[in-house]
Amino acid sequence: MTTKLKNNAELICVIPAAGKSSRYKTSNKIFQSLEDELDVLNASILNINTLGVVRKIYIGYDDSSKEALNFKELVDDAADDKDAAYEWFKKISFVKGGTTRQETVYKCLQYIKNLKSDNDNTWVLVHDAARPCVFPFDNLEFINKR
Repeated sequence: MTTKLKNNAELICVIPAAGKSSRYKTSNKIFQSLEDELDVLNASILNINTLGVVRKIYIGYDDSSKEALNFKELVDDAADDKDAAYEWFKKISFVKGGTTRQETVYKCLQYIKNLKSDNDNTWVLVHDAARPCVFPFDNLEFINKR
C-alpha cells in the first residue's frame, strides 16, 4: 500500500494472541476459520502485513496452547523456506504472553525494549488478534495522523 511512514519512524506491531477465549465457549476463537478460509489470527497478520510499513510483527502467544504452538511452528518453518512467497513470515517473532491481554502487550513491549537499544523513533501498533476485520486503509489513516 505504502512504503513510507510519517517522520521516518520505525513501525512495529504487537498482536496479543495469548487469550483463552473464555466467553467463546467452543474453542479459541483466533484459530476459527472466517468465510475466506483464513483463521482469525492469520487474517489479523495479513491485515497488518498489507500495510507495507510494518517492519516487524510480535505475536504474544500462549505457550500452553497446542494450537498456538502448532501455529508458531508453522510460521517458523515458513520463515525458513527459501520461496519468496514466504518472505513476509520472517517479519514475525513470538513472545510468551501473559494471562491477560494487558499482560501480553506488556510482555511484548518489554521484549522489544530489551531487544532495541534506541526506541526514540519506534512506534508500536497494537492490533488485537481477535479483531481481524479492521480495514488496512483505516490502520494507515490512523498511523498517518500521528
